[in-house]
Amino acid sequence: MNFSIYYPQNEAKQWRRLINNSLFEQLYTYIFAHEPVMLREIKQVISDVKMERMLDTMIDLGIVARKDRRYSILMKPQSTWKETKAIQVSIDKFSKESWTLGLFDYLQKHPLTFKEALFVEKNSQLEEKMNAFPITQVMNAPNGLLYFYSFSDIAHIKNTIGNYFENVAHEKPLSSQQEKVYDLLGDASPDYTLKTYGIWLLKFLDKPIIKSKRSDIFLQSLVELEYLKPLENDEYSLQVPFLQTNEQSLNVVSYLESIIKTKDDLLQVMKELDKVIYPKFLMIYE
Repeated sequence: MNFSIYYPQNEAKQWRRLINNSLFEQLYTYIFAHEPVMLREIKQVISDVKMERMLDTMIDLGIVARKDRRYSILMKPQSTWKETKAIQVSIDKFSKESWTLGLFDYLQKHPLTFKEALFVEKNSQLEEKMNAFPITQVMNAPNGLLYFYSFSDIAHIKNTIGNYFENVAHEKPLSSQQEKVYDLLGDASPDYTLKTYGIWLLKFLDKPIIKSKRSDIFLQSLVELEYLKPLENDEYSLQVPFLQTNEQSLNVVSYLESIIKTKDDLLQVMKELDKVIYPKFLMIYE
């Protein structure tokens, strides 16, 4: 498709099924090029027996309109992004830990949501901005003490545990780093993987360096995911911090709410804060 689709999370299953069906792209492309078009004209070009059912689904989702027995596209690809005036961020106002925790809380409090699907032209200014839009990820194994926090983007491009399992689960293309993780883990489940990660990472609470005399696929995958750094003599150091709840993070949230009024404001703030936050961190909850 020459466009991307961003959709409401509560309709994710329905949209994924639609997007993965080649008949959807074929039908959308034809109607877009020939609207308004009658059903008999569509049937002359698209003979698939499921075509009318797909057309009904597209009408139900508001993609296509039917009027006077003719069909036209309602959701057309968009390309422009509304930019706002530059804003200033007082980086020295808070510590790196406070910025990290506060920004994470802010994004969880104010997530990007869609009331209806948005069709975006590929390689457009709007797609570039949308793909950079920040999201938060929190993962842990069932009954585990260790929680994995990370900042990511709506395109799931960044090298995080959450993005790896998201892309594998939905058969999305993997980055070169994610391919290396997949070569190591194969079909290992998220729960088992996170549980094993926790066993290794919790060792760093007692010492700054751990040693493994045998090759371990989970340790190696943590290296590829940039949680660990390999050293000499089969040793590893931790590359992400353990953080604790910080009262100043509440002040960060209030500060961000005072300066962020639009989506463009948020992207400006993220560009500044990327320099001072921890992109990934760990927390323990007893």
